[in-house]
Amino acid sequence: EVRVLTWNINLQPHCAFVLNTAQSADVLCLQEVTPMAAAWLQTELEGTFHVITPPQCGGAWDTEGHGVAIAVRQSMFEVQAPRLHKMTSEQERCLMTVGLRVQQSRLDLLVATAHLESGREAVAMRQTQLKEVAKHMCNTSFDAALFAADCNLRQEEVGSVELCGQDAWVLAGEPKDKQWTWHGAGHDGAQLTTSRAQRFDRIFLKGRRAADGGPNKESVELQQGTFSLCTHGDTDHCGVQCTLRVGTSREKQR
Repeated sequence: EVRVLTWNINLQPHCAFVLNTAQSADVLCLQEVTPMAAAWLQTELEGTFHVITPPQCGGAWDTEGHGVAIAVRQSMFEVQAPRLHKMTSEQERCLMTVGLRVQQSRLDLLVATAHLESGREAVAMRQTQLKEVAKHMCNTSFDAALFAADCNLRQEEVGSVELCGQDAWVLAGEPKDKQWTWHGAGHDGAQLTTSRAQRFDRIFLKGRRAADGGPNKESVELQQGTFSLCTHGDTDHCGVQCTLRVGTSREKQR
């Protein structure tokens, strides 16, 4: 089982709300992370999580002074080949990917995160970016892949979404009380109003044919009853959290 959290931390330099949630997570995918926040997280999570930032991938923070980060529980994973991939973007958006090998096994998971192009007018750009993400998600040298990100997708935007895999919220049965992850202002647990709310923050799962089980069994599945949202007044985004079951794929076995 792998417990995943994605959260846009809203440029907060000291995000204690992430630390609280990290206690029940194995993989953290964070967006709008500043160098100050990254340094703070590395200090606070030292000894428990590997915190991977753009400079550790051979990249740099964008000119706006922020980017994405991935943190993984040290006792559970070996980190392999962290990379920062430039995407088609007018806002210097990049895709971060990290290969994770489960300790004392041959089970490999690809984790990816990004902050896709912002703005209502950037629909076409986001669709292009999703196609670029999908190419990495199809890498069969991994047993499974997940993309946990601030996708900036409006409700009417579909198109290339399915290329990235299965949406965890959909797999959870599309619970209405866990639909909206953004409404434009810090809410500290307040009810999101549907007039402005969007589901920007999402987790996508990309499985292969499982080595064990029937012909329709996937190498990654959502554990039912684990999909949840977390809120805090320091960010206008909800954190999205769920637990995945990951197994060996037939493709990688071959």
